[in-house]
Amino acid sequence: MDNPALESNALAARLFEAIVRVKRKPWISVGGMSLSCVQTLLYVQKREEQSPEGPTVSAIRERLGVTSPTTTQWLNHLAEAGLVERHLDPEDRRRTHVQLTPSGQQRCQKVRAAAAAALVGLVEYMGQRDAAALAELLTKAGDYFVSLPATPAEGERSCGAF
Repeated sequence: MDNPALESNALAARLFEAIVRVKRKPWISVGGMSLSCVQTLLYVQKREEQSPEGPTVSAIRERLGVTSPTTTQWLNHLAEAGLVERHLDPEDRRRTHVQLTPSGQQRCQKVRAAAAAALVGLVEYMGQRDAAALAELLTKAGDYFVSLPATPAEGERSCGAF
């Protein structure tokens, strides 16, 4: 494992291995998109429901907690795949809004259907009690990780190829 802190704590090492195992196999795959791009698409869709012009690039960056170059890279991949379009704000040309294309809307529907099927399958596999406990524990773990200070590597994720 090459990490002395984990090697000295068996439970931390077991948690690390479990997280890596879950992360290694994408549980949702739609057209080879990375989770980062899926999150971007779903966020744009959610914001379009609130405001038809869609979110700004900076709002996407802030929501996903990544750098401006990373956000641009992800949006470039999504635009090249024909899933989003960028439009200058007519009132403030320094701001760019992002909207889903019809293909982007279809992809979001596929992503939501695939996620629902995977999660329903997980509940059936684990049973109601264990799945409820897992949801509670993942929420608690998420709260812990959100409370940690940012690490230097944060924001260096890649959108990946389509």
